[in-house]
Amino acid sequence: MSDAVIFAIGALVGAVVVLGVLGIRRLSQGPRDLGSDAERATYRTLHLAARAARDLRGGSSADRNRAAKHMRTMLAAQALALVDADGSVVIEPSHPELEAAARSIAATVTDARSRQVFPKQEASPHSPSSMPRALP
Repeated sequence: MSDAVIFAIGALVGAVVVLGVLGIRRLSQGPRDLGSDAERATYRTLHLAARAARDLRGGSSADRNRAAKHMRTMLAAQALALVDADGSVVIEPSHPELEAAARSIAATVTDARSRQVFPKQEASPHSPSSMPRALP
């Protein structure tokens, strides 16, 4: 037999062995399904929280904007406002007319030095008067 034939047979046997090992490895790992709906929801929530946390640590305005988007998605909120310790406000989706109301709510929470619960209020979604007020 010539060297070319021996080389071709060796390459064929090698390819079959590699494909066999990859096939066995794939079968031994099982399906890549995340499981139930609750497990998928948990995974998605943790993923969004991790992304928001990374962006919040970034410190720049663009990072805070990305964090607000992740947090709004995670909370399934119509809108979300983040107020930094320096007073900068990020509203997702952007509503410049609501910035004053967000600052007012942030001041209320800061002055109370405790958690606040804001009741849902029915009003125009774009007017500052529709922003929730702190409960006494």
